[in-house]
Amino acid sequence: MQRRPLTDTDQADTPATSLALLPAPTEPERGVRLPTVVIADDHAGYREGLARSLAEQGFDVIGEAADGPFALALIQDLQPDIALVDVRMPGLDGIEVLQWLELQRCEVPVVLLSAFSEPEIVAAAHRAGAAGFIDKTAGRGAISGRLSAVVRARRPAA
Repeated sequence: MQRRPLTDTDQADTPATSLALLPAPTEPERGVRLPTVVIADDHAGYREGLARSLAEQGFDVIGEAADGPFALALIQDLQPDIALVDVRMPGLDGIEVLQWLELQRCEVPVVLLSAFSEPEIVAAAHRAGAAGFIDKTAGRGAISGRLSAVVRARRPAA
């Protein structure tokens, strides 16, 4: 069954340990498995717009988080094909989320997203094990393309 992504509204009422997945309003074509993604960004408008854009471009957005701890819980619980995580968020930043996922041996690839693409941030992201780094000024098509490339590289050949 398709699911509606969890959002900040759900987050306020739902503890991370008992995540409830809600039915999606529409079903994709039968037999088509869309790549699943969790999006974490503390800017609600940007996150929601990105979620809509990725859904239009063939992703199943199964969760959204506005802070690092909820992002970590969603990624661990939902095990998406990929996670798109902002570098700067409250609670835990994106690099700390990556470090926690590494400690938990979670193999979900994480692409970090930031409005700040200074070389130190990019280097720290790669040292932490990021599957990629995307500047927020990149177009939605570029973001979707990068996520698709990471998912394709990690999926076994059919």
